[in-house]
Order: sequence, then C-alpha cells, then structure tokens
Amino acid sequence: MPSLPGGFAPKAAALLCWAIACLPRCARAESADVGLLLAEEGRALATVVVPEQASPSVEEAARDLARYLGRMTGAEFKVVPEGRAPAGLRMDVGPTDLARKVAGDLSGKDERVRILAHPGGVVIAGDGELAPSFAVFRFLERLGCRWLAPGEELVPSSPRLAISRLDIDTRPAFELRTFFAQGASGSAWARRVGMNGFFSPGSGAARAGGAHWPRGAQGFHGYHSFIPGRTFAERPEWHPLIGGKRVPTDEFLQLCLTAPGLADAFAAEVVRVLMDDPSATMVTLSPYDGLRGCACEACREVDRRLSGGRTTYQGLDGTAPRFVGDRVFGFANEVAVRVSREVPGKSFAVLAYVNYLEPPDTVKLAPGVVPVLCHYAPADYSRAIADPASEPNSAFDRIVRRWLGTSPDLMVYMYVDKHMWWRLPRPVTRTFAADIRHLRQLGVRRYFGQSAFEDWAWQGPLYYVAAKSRWDPAADPDLLAREWIEGMFGPAAREMADHYRAVEEAVRRTGRPYTDDPPTQAAGRYHPEAMRQAEES
Repeated sequence: MPSLPGGFAPKAAALLCWAIACLPRCARAESADVGLLLAEEGRALATVVVPEQASPSVEEAARDLARYLGRMTGAEFKVVPEGRAPAGLRMDVGPTDLARKVAGDLSGKDERVRILAHPGGVVIAGDGELAPSFAVFRFLERLGCRWLAPGEELVPSSPRLAISRLDIDTRPAFELRTFFAQGASGSAWARRVGMNGFFSPGSGAARAGGAHWPRGAQGFHGYHSFIPGRTFAERPEWHPLIGGKRVPTDEFLQLCLTAPGLADAFAAEVVRVLMDDPSATMVTLSPYDGLRGCACEACREVDRRLSGGRTTYQGLDGTAPRFVGDRVFGFANEVAVRVSREVPGKSFAVLAYVNYLEPPDTVKLAPGVVPVLCHYAPADYSRAIADPASEPNSAFDRIVRRWLGTSPDLMVYMYVDKHMWWRLPRPVTRTFAADIRHLRQLGVRRYFGQSAFEDWAWQGPLYYVAAKSRWDPAADPDLLAREWIEGMFGPAAREMADHYRAVEEAVRRTGRPYTDDPPTQAAGRYHPEAMRQAEES
C-alpha cells in the first residue's frame, strides 16, 4: 500500500486536477437546461438569505454555504436577513417566509431536508435545528463537493455555476445517527455527512441539539463520573464486596447497586452535571466495562428475586456469567426517576452488554431509559447479522427482536472499528451496510457507531459507507466506497480500489470470523502470499 503521510490525501495538484475533471460531468447532470446561474466569471449572481430571526445553527449553515460556494467559484457570496434581500436570485437557508411559500411547512422535528429550485432561486431548508445544515451539505454534494474524512474534503473549482430541475425531499432513516467523533474535526466531518451526534459539548452542532454527553460526565461505562473510587473512604458501603471485603470501584469493578443512599447520591450528581450543561439531552447510567459486580447478599438476592439467579450468554472468557440485567436496569430506573423530577425531558442511556445484554426478566424500563444494545458478544462482524449461517449473529438478532418488543427506543451500538483489530485489515464494509438495512427494517431508529477514527488508511471506505448509509440504507455500498476511493486517491483510485478488493478477497477466503479474539483468529487469515499480491495490486 502506498505511503500516506499526514492526512494521507493525494498530492494537492493531482487531487485538484481530478476534481476539475469531474466538475463538468456533475454540472451537466444538473444543468442540461440551464435555469439558474449562481456565479459566472468569479462573480456571485445570487445572495444567501436567512430568516429575520435566524437561529445560530441556521446562520452557521448559511455561512457554510457562502464559504464553500466562494471556494468553488472564486466569488463572494453575501449572507443577509430576508428583509434586506436584494432583487435577483436568492438561496434561502432555513425557514424564511419565501421558503415556507415554496417548500411548504418545515416546522417538524424529523430532520427532513427540502431542496427546491424555483424561478427566483433555490430553497435549502429542513425540519429541526440541524436539518438546515444537513440540507446545505446535501446541496453542495450535488455540486460535486465531498467530505471524505476529518480534514479531508473535495471542493471542485469553476468560475461558472448553474443549476436547474433540483427537487430533493429526503429524511434520515435513523433518528439518532452517531459516530464517536469527539473533537472539532470529528464533529465537523460528522455533521457534514449527516450525523447528529455524538459531538463535542461546546460545538455548534451540540448547541443546536445534536447529541452529546454533558461536560463533566464520561460517555458509556460512566458510573465513576458520578461515584468515583475516592468516595470509598467515606462511603465504603457504596463499593463492591469482592472476596468477602469491600474494595474501591475501578474500571472493572461495579458499584454495590443495592447500597442505601447510593441512588440518591448518584441522582444528585447527574442533576448537577445536567444543570451545568443544559443543552445535553442524554446522559449515561451505564456500569463500568467489566463483569465483576458486587457479591454482597443484597445484590445477589436482587438477581435471585428478579431473574432467578440465572446465567446468560458467554462472558469475555467464554464462561456463562450470572445475569445482572435486572440489577443494572433496576438501578438505572431508580436514578432516572429521581433525576426526572429535577430535570425533566432527559434521556438515560444504559448499555445492554455482556452479562446484562438481554432484556431484564422482571424490571420494566422507566420513561426516558434508553437501552443501548452492544453487538459485542455474541457477534461476528465477518457476516451480516441476518446471515442464518452465523450462530453468534443469529443469537444477537433474536436479542435485538426481544429488546424491540420491550423498548421501541432501543439504540444499537455497533463496533465500526474494534480496538483489538486496529492496524489489521478488517474488510467488513458490505456486512455493515447489510446490517444497517436489516436493523432499520426491524424497527431500530437509533444507531451508535464506535470508532477511534485512527485507522483511516484501512477503514476509510467503511467509515464513509457506515455514515452515509444511516441516512439512506438503500444506498449502494459499493458505489459509496468507490466514491470515497476516487475522492481520496484521484488518479490512483483504480489501483487503490484493486488493493482494497484484493485484501477483502484474501481475507474472506479464509472463512474466519471477526469477533473479540484476534490472537486466535488472526493466525492464517492474512496469508503472506495473498497479502503480497494485495500490496502489489
């Protein structure tokens, strides 16, 4: 594979040549009968118009539109409120009076995007605070722009820009579409490709209602954000009984969820965090990342009384651990009810994971409690969830269906990359696309994608396909992957497409799974001769 330093985009000159070569093709697709001339000879022929009392997110979307159009054409596009719009062509961003007349009511909350060319210009609007931004970037995509990775974008250049016959009416298939893309560059990229979370707490997307964790609270596995180990000195009874004695919690040991006063103290800390960051709409009430819970008699009695003391699906070591789902979700209910009295209208994300993966046997979820089902174990990412030949995925599929029967608010947590496979090829783009379609068909509406965003050389096509497919699961994953490869590699796109294809074919021929155990699964998967041929392709 060629060396790809820094952001690993091709050299600027080569990419620019490729972009310019593509522009006439894109322009002809929209301009067979030229109707609206937006720029010519580096001069803007249209004005960006926003409502008189535009929200900050609409103003940001309008500035983005003007800035990218300026980069494309060399012209300066002005942004003005509707009352000061000059005569001539206008590009209305957000719910202006004209947008309502031309495109109809856009006051909903389902992030519907409406882009419509009309004799006086073009309306670029959408339902909800983030939707105008989504509309702007879908419009720019129709003009040939692409957002390929954080800090890597394709912006064609031409002094003349014309559009016609433009009528787009679309809404996202998933109401919550996330990557774990904290940081300014990750948040910006996620918004440009249609994600609505999880953003950095102070970002414009977060302030506009995009999902984010509140300041002062970790994301998933966040008990210690509210009851840290240092509380052991004063309240040892809140901490687990392990081996016959109380020990401080850490990243692998859970709290004693039956301890008197713990739910009150926990809820008070959640209230404080939400008060400090009122734009946050969701907070996590999830245990640490480990199987070892409190073994005190009170906790074990909860397991016996509510779920019969049964075991559950395999643990990470292949054993069948005690099921603690009723214990975990029962405690989440206690906290959620207390918090909602002080800060109503918030959601409480609780992982459904390893020994609390299945729905509780007895506990019914309180309002606002959102189960977040992790496709971790059972899971095999080399096959689609709906593939009947995969026993782990068939088991997971059954669990998805059971959760949907108890909670329509279910969120599914997918490992778009898995830390134990970093720096190893993991060609699973097609299976992810198939899983997104399948989950949507089952009724899942919330999708969280875990990604460290550190493996773009290998996983770039997967990241791009997984992002775009959550807006439109019917999109062809092969076409999306080709779009990414062409945008990133320009003149070398054919060779790089051959390389990715060769790696995928070589890996798939082994028939080996992708679960959580690369030490036993990697051996024999990456055959030296097959990988050599892939490097030479």
